[in-house]
Amino acid sequence: MSPERDDDPLSWAGDDDPTLQTSRSDAAGETRSPKQARSPRRSDDAAPAQPRQSGSVMLVVMGVLGGIYLLYTIGWALNIGRDTYSVVSPIDQIMYTVGLWLAAAAPPLWFAASLWFTRGHVKSRTVWLVIGAVVLIPWPFVIGGM
Repeated sequence: MSPERDDDPLSWAGDDDPTLQTSRSDAAGETRSPKQARSPRRSDDAAPAQPRQSGSVMLVVMGVLGGIYLLYTIGWALNIGRDTYSVVSPIDQIMYTVGLWLAAAAPPLWFAASLWFTRGHVKSRTVWLVIGAVVLIPWPFVIGGM
């Protein structure tokens, strides 16, 4: 079997078409042989700088923190359902109820705001999400009641 035939399973029909090659060297008038076209580019033909993306570790960290915030929201919602605290004044009751609902809405709002305001800054996004995970713990649910 010839060396060129060894590479056949690794290529598609039409890969050798020189009109499909788009590179800076082709635009400058240099032509490449079909053998060179199949070989990978060297590091001196650097691709243009692309925006830095989060790695798979950051994706896992974001998933874990998102799950924590979801559990916090569920904890606050359960706390609203089992709350037995009552006040005498109607204004106090309204204020207390609004406070409970804002406490339940705080984890998803913090998560969304952290993602929105720290676009492109992976370290600061992680720091703000960890701060929120510490600050927004549903203590009434964790402790077991009021």
